[in-house]
Amino acid sequence: MDLDGVRMNTGQDGFGPVRVVVLGAPGEQPGGYAFYRTRGPVEGPGVVLVDELEAESAPAAAALWCYLASIDLTSTVRARTRPADDPLLYLAADRDQVRVTGQEPNLWLRLVDVRTALTARSWAAPVDLVLDLRDTALPVNAGRFRLTAGPADPADPAGPVGATWEPTDDAPDISLDVRELASCYLGGTPLRHFVHAGLATEHTPGAVRRLDAALETAWLPFTGENH
Repeated sequence: MDLDGVRMNTGQDGFGPVRVVVLGAPGEQPGGYAFYRTRGPVEGPGVVLVDELEAESAPAAAALWCYLASIDLTSTVRARTRPADDPLLYLAADRDQVRVTGQEPNLWLRLVDVRTALTARSWAAPVDLVLDLRDTALPVNAGRFRLTAGPADPADPAGPVGATWEPTDDAPDISLDVRELASCYLGGTPLRHFVHAGLATEHTPGAVRRLDAALETAWLPFTGENH
């Protein structure tokens, strides 16, 4: 694997120009890249400031971080926006050398059309529940609905997949507001946290656990926002 760095525009906050490092041999599909800037040891230790880093695999991510940590005249690497489940926390040989210095929300979600949102996403496990949904701003979303969803069947790729969201008069398994449903929609926040906080109600034992399992995603939701 080759690491190739090139300059881009000039920084304005004491750091040097933006540089791009790309992982991969010429002519091959890149395995990852990073945008970064550096500041030499003028008033303190040199710093590498990472604006963006993406990699297709853990080895590629490790190679990029190793490159950034080995830049001359620097002793600290700072990354402004990284996902909460970034594998860097486990890649480091000395976990104490990697510190999370702050957390702030960068992603907000409002479900405007609940039916479309639920039937458009993928599902990690089968689920069949009745939800009593509140939405004071958009009454069209409010009511009692049966959610039936499931993942694709590897043995039957052409079979049904996705979800249905249909009105029902059946007793609810879960009662919640559209705000809590939106928080759970991307799979990053388990609904059980809202039940424990008294913001959602489980009427049927095990219903929340089943919905959490169906909403689960391989990676936590993340959007980068540089300040």
